Amino acid sequence: MIDVSQVILIAVAALYPLTYALRMLGVVPRWAPRSRTAIATATLDTVLVLVLAHALIAWWAIPTPLWVVPVGLSAAGVVGAIIRWPDVSWMKPGRGARVGAILAVLHLAVVTALIVVILA
Repeated sequence: MIDVSQVILIAVAALYPLTYALRMLGVVPRWAPRSRTAIATATLDTVLVLVLAHALIAWWAIPTPLWVVPVGLSAAGVVGAIIRWPDVSWMKPGRGARVGAILAVLHLAVVTALIVVILA
């Protein structure tokens, strides 16, 4: 039986990759990333959500397409990120380069560490 926490995790595992795909594909122009650091951090955040979902959700109790849909949405987002990559600068316009770089490196380090700990 699936409890409420599983339902919440399933919803997050489905909705986060959906918003990632919409951002990277530029479906909603306001949500489109304006820097490569934004693309990199959003991509790694999506990987973290999928790793957490894989580790914490009882997938044996859920039909397989519910796992395939978030992974497919994430893959579509990665395609959008690859297409968008050459058209954006490294840093978000209006933010100091040093501050942006420090925040991006910290973000990527923390998320990468979380993924490693979860997979270990």
